[in-house]
Amino acid sequence: MGRFFSKLDKTGVTFRRINHLNWEKSDPLKDLLFFLSPLTEINPQKLASFLNRGGQVVLADDHRLGTRIFNALGIPLMPESTVFPVAIPLQDLHPLTLNVKQLVGNHVSSFNISHTPIAGFPDSERAMIAQVTIGKGELLLLSDPSILINDMLERGDNGIFADNLAIYLRKSNRNILFLTDFTESGWPKGVSPDKKYSESLSKIIRDFLIQMYEQLSENQIGLRLLLLLFLTPFIYITVLFGTQKTLSTPLPPSHSSTNRYLKLKYRFLAVTEILREKITSDPSMKNILNGDINHLSSGTRKLLVPLLPYLGTTLNADSPFLNKLDPNIIVDLIATAEELIIILNSLNYTEDY
Repeated sequence: MGRFFSKLDKTGVTFRRINHLNWEKSDPLKDLLFFLSPLTEINPQKLASFLNRGGQVVLADDHRLGTRIFNALGIPLMPESTVFPVAIPLQDLHPLTLNVKQLVGNHVSSFNISHTPIAGFPDSERAMIAQVTIGKGELLLLSDPSILINDMLERGDNGIFADNLAIYLRKSNRNILFLTDFTESGWPKGVSPDKKYSESLSKIIRDFLIQMYEQLSENQIGLRLLLLLFLTPFIYITVLFGTQKTLSTPLPPSHSSTNRYLKLKYRFLAVTEILREKITSDPSMKNILNGDINHLSSGTRKLLVPLLPYLGTTLNADSPFLNKLDPNIIVDLIATAEELIIILNSLNYTEDY
């Protein structure tokens, strides 16, 4: 996504790519969180709290990794069935779709939403881009972040959309924080995982009953009967649900750096296997893995060269060759491999493009 980040620089957007998000220190009135194909699960409670207090968030993810957070927001993602589906603007004069006639997707998901989306797919009648108000905050949803990668910027009006998005970010007048592979800690100000999130239903009712029993022991008989009548539903609930675990969903466990690194490696293994299969299944490309790449365009060669060492041999998650790689390098290699897969899906490798 080098070209997209270059657009941000040229537009005057001040941004940082961070690898740790401290929710307690994040400022809903000053920060804009841009989750770009996040590899880390996003806690819905923390996200909702950040938005409720005036935060701005861009969530760009698809059905491969984004299902959980979209589902938690009540917006289930569904993959589009067509190859390179075309979305069109559905809101007049929205700043993100100015001069945009069509957006061409790649790893495309879509979703249904109650109000008119910013852009959607005519065939499936589902949304690709939408804006949602949560409390005092604003959430921008993009269900295909691959439209921002280098190769896809040339398709349809994706490049114009990227320019508009850069202007949108600049006009927010906020600190733009990009998050993909990151750890997270803390809770937004005003929210904490205190006892009310973890106490069992039976314990809450039991404490209430004890408190009421103490009051009963000090009151007259008529008041006791009235209170006992009032307590009957609660006694029933205690018996029925006494074994229930919690009132709310337990907080998801934090992911260690080891688990995150393992996820990265498996994703890299998956995309390189797809790329290897596409190359070996086409007779015109069979010599590429042997280093015969002179017939390819300079742009394709530039993408392919750093991946060749990993395509020529079968790797697994325990391969020493792979374990030596820095996580940031793996992220870059994954993005490069995905770009090459897009090119393979749409272009003839035997010709210069």
